[in-house]
Amino acid sequence: MGLPEERGRSGSGSRGQEEAGAGGRAQSWSPPPEVSRSAHVPSLQRYRELHRRSVEEPREFWGDIAKEFYWKTPCPGPFLRYNFDVTKGKIFIEWMKGASTNICYNVLDRNVHEKKLGDKVAFYWEGNEPGETTQITYHELLVQVCQFSNVLRKQGIQKGDRVAIYMPMIPELVVAMLACARIGALHSIVFAGFSSESLCERILDSSCSLLITTDAFYRGEKLVNLKELADEALQKCQEKDFPVRCCIVVKHLGRAELGMGDSPSQSPPIKRSCPDVQGKLKEKSKRVQPQISWNQGIDLWWHELMQEAGDECEPEWCDAEDPLFILYTSGSTGKPKGVVHTVGGYMLYVATTFKYVFDFHAEDVFWCTADIGWITGHSYVTYGPLANGATSVLVFKQPWPGIMRTVYGNHERFETTYFKKFPGYYVTGDGCRRDQDGYYWITGRIDDMLNVSVREKIGPIATPDYIQNAPGLPKTRSGKIMRRVLRKIAQNDHDLGDTSTVADPSVISHLFSHRCLTIQ
Repeated sequence: MGLPEERGRSGSGSRGQEEAGAGGRAQSWSPPPEVSRSAHVPSLQRYRELHRRSVEEPREFWGDIAKEFYWKTPCPGPFLRYNFDVTKGKIFIEWMKGASTNICYNVLDRNVHEKKLGDKVAFYWEGNEPGETTQITYHELLVQVCQFSNVLRKQGIQKGDRVAIYMPMIPELVVAMLACARIGALHSIVFAGFSSESLCERILDSSCSLLITTDAFYRGEKLVNLKELADEALQKCQEKDFPVRCCIVVKHLGRAELGMGDSPSQSPPIKRSCPDVQGKLKEKSKRVQPQISWNQGIDLWWHELMQEAGDECEPEWCDAEDPLFILYTSGSTGKPKGVVHTVGGYMLYVATTFKYVFDFHAEDVFWCTADIGWITGHSYVTYGPLANGATSVLVFKQPWPGIMRTVYGNHERFETTYFKKFPGYYVTGDGCRRDQDGYYWITGRIDDMLNVSVREKIGPIATPDYIQNAPGLPKTRSGKIMRRVLRKIAQNDHDLGDTSTVADPSVISHLFSHRCLTIQ
């Protein structure tokens, strides 16, 4: 880490991750010179140059980036057209409309055939247990994606169809989403911690033709029978007059039965040993194998379909503004919104932000902690890293290429939610304040609320152990919630450490005195 640089502040400052006391000075850190020299953005001046060009010359800035990708046909008209002002007509954003490409072709075929990265590891997969590992190269990933693309086409999936994916973080999840992208179908990934009701709601809203799921998986010590939840969701869909015609099931916990046990291939290089791994491996054999229900005429095994599929599949060439995927918001503020992202702009945006924000270089091994069920996982587990040929371990007035284009089936809601409050601007929903030095302090969501529900609605993973009413939370003067203090209160541990940065210490006393009784 570089040396700290102090800057004067009036009112509040920062010290590490929390604020300094009154009259303190904020610190910022510059990277070591050897890091800066090799960085894509080696200085603040270079950052400002890139930012200025992206704002003042967006067509030229993004046009140069677009040259790094394959386009079946070039953009025939304006590179960028948009309207953010609801008073001037319908809201729309168009980047490179009329150009055709395929994002799967760009992140796999070009890396294998043009950049000769076929033998490079695309993903190291680390499972729930120590020693539960495998890896997949770019060539192997391309073959599996082509096979599953052919599977989907054989099941009647065509360009523009919607496919629901309800899976944990396993390699087949990446294969499934890229296969959808390859044939021009829209994937709608539902976080595997969500309930059957949440899955049903999302299938119905976007009229998904097919569901891809898994038999079951472990999350820590907890067994999640995902197939059972999927069956419940499909039954709810049937009751609402929308039968889903096909459900493809990955045998994840049952891999050993297929002779597909954990691969002996190596994990990412480690820097320190883990002495308790052998004990954990012994515990693994005690895992319960749940009974999996089977619906004849609807359910199909992934591995059986893949055995019959060819390993070559011509990609579907899509318009840059064709939809790539739908991803639903959590629904904490009402009915979940089906956010739509499009092929060309999203590809340019995630490839560029991954390269610059994470300063990616070819020899790096990258790990994003997000689940693919969230947008960060879409962007920085799958599409962004693969677009840069990375090895991974399984963020306005002017639009950016990766901006959402609409709410699926409800463009009016898209306009109302994001554009009507301030015509001409996109409202992200994030709150912040700007201090006297020009720094922005993120204070949280402006629409934060508690979704009062039951476990069947959100999912068993969201069930709290205890609920305690509170007049407020321990926060710094900038509004940052001090979660370490909340953990101490939950544990009834009065050794709080330094609390000098708390804006209102009486909140802590109130939380302790009204702490709910828990079973130790």
